[in-house]
Amino acid sequence: MDINFTLDSSQTIQWLKKLALSFALCCLSTFSLNAQLYTRTTFNSAYVPISTGGGATISTATGNDANQTGISLGFTFTYAGINYTTLGLSTNGLLFFDAVAPAANTGNDRLYSTVAPNLCVTAWWNDLIDDASSDILFQTQGAPGSRTFTVQYTNYPNSPGTNGSNVRLNYQVIFMKRLM
Repeated sequence: MDINFTLDSSQTIQWLKKLALSFALCCLSTFSLNAQLYTRTTFNSAYVPISTGGGATISTATGNDANQTGISLGFTFTYAGINYTTLGLSTNGLLFFDAVAPAANTGNDRLYSTVAPNLCVTAWWNDLIDDASSDILFQTQGAPGSRTFTVQYTNYPNSPGTNGSNVRLNYQVIFMKRLM
């Protein structure tokens, strides 16, 4: 059976317009469904440090290439469409939501691959090493509904070279509870 389908030029133009509009609407709806409600901000000025005297906890991850897992955020944080109440951290500057901790010496070349870590956030992910004058602190702050969870790397040296002789880093990653 043969089917002939013929359009004159005005019908073709109308058909193409409808097709383009349908395609555009489909793309926009897909984009809006997949759009995440995250804001990454970078500050170039001093931050308000957290401290053990103010209620912060010192991480148990110490030394070289160590992880701490199961740290309570104090609220539910949605990341990549999944709700989390805990996270893990690494002495190499990696924060992760993966159920299984990545190898502590995982290099920062795997951020966009199928190999763990996949669900991670980091401000400075490099080969770092904890020493006697550095700390990783974390703390939940604020009232329910507007809480923040801060991870702070304090006086943290970059690993290459002799311990204690490298550039020292001070930075925070802050997760915010967002009311919808």
